[in-house]
Amino acid sequence: MDSDFLVTHPEIDIRPILYGLLPKSKENPQDLDMTTLEFAEVHGGKGTVHSWLTQKSFEKVWIANQTNNDRENTDAHLRIIFVADPHFGSIFTFGEREHSSVQELNNTAAWLHQNLGVPLSFFYYMDPYRGSRNLGMGSFLRYGNDGNLMAIDGFYQYGPNLTAVPAHVWFSHSLKTFRSSTYVIYNIPDGAKRHITASITGHSQTTVRPFAIDAFLGDETIHSWNEEVSTLRSKLLRHENNYPVTGVSSSESSLVVAELHGLSQRLHITRENLNDLRERLKFLSTVRQDYMANLQVQLSADAVNSVTESFALISSRTDGLGRWVGNYIERTGIRIALYFNLTTQSDSKTNLDIARLTTKIAVATQRDSSSMITMVFFDKETRADGREVLSISAQWWIFPTVTVPLTVLVFAIWLVWKHKRTSSEMKDIQTIHESLPDDQGEEKNNPAILTVPVVRPRARSIELPVFERARSVGSLRSAMS
Repeated sequence: MDSDFLVTHPEIDIRPILYGLLPKSKENPQDLDMTTLEFAEVHGGKGTVHSWLTQKSFEKVWIANQTNNDRENTDAHLRIIFVADPHFGSIFTFGEREHSSVQELNNTAAWLHQNLGVPLSFFYYMDPYRGSRNLGMGSFLRYGNDGNLMAIDGFYQYGPNLTAVPAHVWFSHSLKTFRSSTYVIYNIPDGAKRHITASITGHSQTTVRPFAIDAFLGDETIHSWNEEVSTLRSKLLRHENNYPVTGVSSSESSLVVAELHGLSQRLHITRENLNDLRERLKFLSTVRQDYMANLQVQLSADAVNSVTESFALISSRTDGLGRWVGNYIERTGIRIALYFNLTTQSDSKTNLDIARLTTKIAVATQRDSSSMITMVFFDKETRADGREVLSISAQWWIFPTVTVPLTVLVFAIWLVWKHKRTSSEMKDIQTIHESLPDDQGEEKNNPAILTVPVVRPRARSIELPVFERARSVGSLRSAMS
């Protein structure tokens, strides 16, 4: 079975062979129907695109292409294979098949591995049924049977946005006098494929420049992330400009904070994807330098500098967008902290109002408990001879004339004051009750929690002790005499 595989780096190729990918023993017609390929090439200064190919029809086109290359091998040429394979990386079949410890290379992948040398690790880390895996970025020098350096290969992946399946790219650039470049791209976004094919058919001479296809992919990636960041920025500005910061209930603040948390999460993911793009651009620049150092033919200055300038612009856009994403993350965090602090202050104010009113109720209750009406009972005078005689002054009528109106007046004033004080306290209770946010329904629907009943003890008569009665009788006697 090992003869079916091309193993150049056992340290990274053995794992897919032992635990990951096995070749199918026979053709599966279902694979041929589900897998579609597009083959684009630039040869002899002319660009052509073959669309909607099955594996069989693709092999025929490839054989014809190889024959033409053998006849005319003086001009540089470019070959790109776009693969739409549900078996690898399709979002429509993700999760439909149970995870298995052993997967199989379908016919298309096996053909690419055996005829072009696409490494097994490329397919192993592209399998969607193995969960989220990072393909990484790798470059490898390929040597011929004579031991001479003949090509530089590599692969990488990139995600155009937060929802799309990552695209996986394998490339091989020949270093011989007969210069050629071959790409295999899985799950390429429609926009990038449309731009590449348009350049192949309309500007074929410039499309064959080394690493120009990678610049196309990089430009499409940063454009997609610009669109994504613009959407996230609009949501942030809507929160900053349209949402009030005062008069918001706790339930509304909770919804806003939850939405801001989701926005912050997407911004963090976007920032890391931009960091990945930045690292990939550095990787491609390094591989391109190695390619230029080992290339056996001299390139024109325009072919070298134009791609370098494109990469520099894409890198600049990536750096600028990454800085602004960091700014949006900080502003989102500030907004979350603002709503959190406002909600906390509102709750604290409500609690303070409740505590203040509770204190006033307690003080009022204490005052009511100490408010008593005292009645004085007049006793009879006992003479020394044992007879009971009540001595009354001739001006006794002054006492009731003065005390009764004053007593009534004092009671009336006290009742009016007490009524006003109770009404004021009840209004305070009602005001705090109405100011509570709607989400505190349990307290608002249960007034007993806020409206503490004021217990007012009933006025009662207290009989004075004997010595106090004697003192009162003596005082009364003195007043009436």
